[in-house]
Amino acid sequence: MLRDGRANIGSLVEKGHPRRASEAAVNAISVYGKQDLVQFRESVKGALSLVLEGGGKPISEPPIPPKEAPSRPPDIKDDVLELIRECSSDKGALYRDIITRCDQKGIDRIRLEETIQELLDEGTIYEPTIGLIKVI
Repeated sequence: MLRDGRANIGSLVEKGHPRRASEAAVNAISVYGKQDLVQFRESVKGALSLVLEGGGKPISEPPIPPKEAPSRPPDIKDDVLELIRECSSDKGALYRDIITRCDQKGIDRIRLEETIQELLDEGTIYEPTIGLIKVI
């Protein structure tokens, strides 16, 4: 800090602060000015007093242990890939045809869209034009 109370990057670095953090602090002070932290301190004190109410003992009942994670539905990637292949021509499969076939097979549309996105992300399929899916 300078004698007039302004922050200086060099003095902060000399005190052991990382240069990048020092630059950020000086920039923040130039943008926001000096802040009055009294209200912030009082808010923190109030929050801590709520947490520590009762001598540091929990205010509420102890947390209920988490239940086992719900089982994940079976992977349908292979089924969706097979349906895409069944609907494909030389140019690929129309998305609406894939949806129709999945509806017939009882595959939920949301799961279908998630699965298609996964297959796109992993590079198993691609979309040469909107609404047309092709297996690589």
